[in-house]
Amino acid sequence: MESIDSIKLSWPAIKHNETGGSPITAYEVHWDQNESNISDFKVLNETSLTTYTVKSVKTCSSYTFRVRAKNLCEFGPFSPPISVFSKAIPQ
Repeated sequence: MESIDSIKLSWPAIKHNETGGSPITAYEVHWDQNESNISDFKVLNETSLTTYTVKSVKTCSSYTFRVRAKNLCEFGPFSPPISVFSKAIPQ
């Protein structure tokens, strides 16, 4: 169960034929808290996982997320951004 102060992300795994033949070695998840111009990222070296939970998000805030994969050579381009509005704490 996800807590009220977290956002769980998931994305499809990159296929081998989409990497130029080089295996994926990591994913990078990048996010911005839009109201405060705060940015952060996490590099995930476990490539079998295609989910990540961002914890300690601010309630009632807008976030933008992007993901990109790394092969043996370099990071690829970021995915198109998605925007999420975090939930309010129930009264």
